[in-house]
Amino acid sequence: MNSFTESIVEQAALSRLQSLGYTSLSGLEIAPSELQTNRIVVRVS
Repeated sequence: MNSFTESIVEQAALSRLQSLGYTSLSGLEIAPSELQTNRIVVRVS
């Protein structure tokens, strides 16, 4: 049986969005004052 992790799905989604012209940003790039920020936001370039 094949299995996959959330990480594999996340990377596939980010790759697809980047191929459509989106740019991913880390949590520290969008909220530098938040030490616990650990999310990724995607925006159109």
